[in-house]
Amino acid sequence: MVNDLLRRVQEVLRREGAEGALRVRVRLGALAHCTEEGLRGRWSLAVRDTALARAQLDVDVSHDLNDPRAQSIVLEDIVLNGEEPSGAFGRT
Repeated sequence: MVNDLLRRVQEVLRREGAEGALRVRVRLGALAHCTEEGLRGRWSLAVRDTALARAQLDVDVSHDLNDPRAQSIVLEDIVLNGEEPSGAFGRT
């Protein structure tokens, strides 16, 4: 799950021509196969020595078991280096 999230974030960075991100915001589904702490730990290991190493990971934990994305980690927003929060993937 974390590797998939990392790939999605890196795709946005490539598409936007950004060198890195200040913040990555995700929603952790109620039935996702990891806890918030587990996600943070795996994220820290996955981004070490990458352009995302300094990015803050914000995790919103959902408790809605009926959400169609309850088993997912949903990428909500990325604040690219040099940008203000926009609520919609940086410059996209």
